Amino acid sequence: MRRLFWVGVGAGVAVLVVVKGRQLFHRFTPEGVTEELEGQVKGLADRAREAVATFTSAAAERERELTEALLGERDVAEARAIRKERKARKAWDFEAAGEDDEDALGYSFF
Repeated sequence: MRRLFWVGVGAGVAVLVVVKGRQLFHRFTPEGVTEELEGQVKGLADRAREAVATFTSAAAERERELTEALLGERDVAEARAIRKERKARKAWDFEAAGEDDEDALGYSFF
């Protein structure tokens, strides 16, 4: 009975060695190296894609927070239109450059 147990253990170990040996051998063949390299590149691309998605969503959230902090309840499109008009006016009308429309915009950096 003991001998049968050890024969079974030996057969199991032999199968394990053969299977793992084939996997190891395949890993170092040109096809195996190519597969591993492709897997690593795919993994890198997936991680880069995930990082870009995380950055984009975090940037959008932060932009929303900053816009809310600067404008409060004001309309963003209206504030952008006022800002655009103000920049155009300052670029061409040098006499009106002293005007301050901070009240119309709701914020000012200067």
